[in-house]
Amino acid sequence: MIYFAQDTLTLSIKIGHTWGEGTALEAIERRISAFQTGCPSKIIPLAYMEGCKTKEHALHERFREYRLEREWFKNTPELIRFIKENAVSLENIEKKRVTRTPGENKKRRETLGVSQADLASHIGVSTSLVSFWERGARNPRPLYRKQWEKVLGRLEKAAELPEAPEGMISLEGIQKLRTIGQPLAEKLVRKFGLKANEDGYYVREELDEAFRRWKSR
Repeated sequence: MIYFAQDTLTLSIKIGHTWGEGTALEAIERRISAFQTGCPSKIIPLAYMEGCKTKEHALHERFREYRLEREWFKNTPELIRFIKENAVSLENIEKKRVTRTPGENKKRRETLGVSQADLASHIGVSTSLVSFWERGARNPRPLYRKQWEKVLGRLEKAAELPEAPEGMISLEGIQKLRTIGQPLAEKLVRKFGLKANEDGYYVREELDEAFRRWKSR
């Protein structure tokens, strides 16, 4: 994938290539974060288009008269017009994205009745790190911030399921509460010999113990 990013201070434009999992914006943001540390000004994603390294080199050649250095080019009307006519715009996406504050995420967790330790286990970090995040003492890395939001979202969806009998949980509840897919949930049930009652519910304590044993392998 070819991406276009802009230096907010010089307004110069980078024509680069990247690939990876997730959305186009996520892949571009990962690439930008790799070189943002060495740049004194903020770099923002502008747009992207399909293409390989060969196409990237072709674009570098096409706009070579505007090249500043390496993959950076002058912000010219010709380059801007090309981006608008040929690429998918990402401009202002960051402004439109809903970003919750640490305090808001703490309130979401407490509303769900989930402890910091349980949340940390879902995310794969220490309890103390979650505490730092919620107090605003530390900012989570982009990957962990995404996982933080994803886990809380899954837990909120689980809370919307029809209420199971006290001390019980459904297979769907297992998937959403533990943020795992159906195949893994079914494998967990089979591996540890968990038995559902006639209404399809499992004993919650047995499930929690099975999940702890599976995670500690």
